Amino acid sequence: MTTQTIFYADPRDAAITGFVFTDLDSYNGEYNHRRALFGTKKYELQIIDGNQIDLELFAGLKIDQSSLPVWFDELQHLTNTEKVGLWFLVHGCSYDLATALEITQNGMIIFNGTKEDWVGRWIEQTGFFHGIPEQFHTDFDTNKWIRDCESEGCLREFNFAGETWCTNPLDY
Repeated sequence: MTTQTIFYADPRDAAITGFVFTDLDSYNGEYNHRRALFGTKKYELQIIDGNQIDLELFAGLKIDQSSLPVWFDELQHLTNTEKVGLWFLVHGCSYDLATALEITQNGMIIFNGTKEDWVGRWIEQTGFFHGIPEQFHTDFDTNKWIRDCESEGCLREFNFAGETWCTNPLDY
């Protein structure tokens, strides 16, 4: 079950009340109506009800009136994993929104879990120990490998929306 995201436009003029909207059409309609009545042009936008990833992404990308069409046309339709990747590219790699969106849409690899979980999954998926006798598996120091990857910059763990994520920032 998906919940509809509810946004709020807070006017910069304290004498005027803000308004709630759910999509670009409802925003534009109310914006135009209030502009005609009060002359109000500037609003601070925020999500007041929605999933945690959307709340943090909207705030983290500093979506404003000029970027609101991008939110509705391109960002809100991304998967949650793509949204986390987009946030990481903007905040963790300092990409601008357009470049980060392009990278995300071209296929960004991001893992939901800790770096230790990621290593375990990687070892399983790649067959890393294939052909190596079982007794030698314990000699492999996964913590050292993680530290090496982190020091080389090819593994970064971060928190977003209350969850732990990992990716390789050098891939982007």
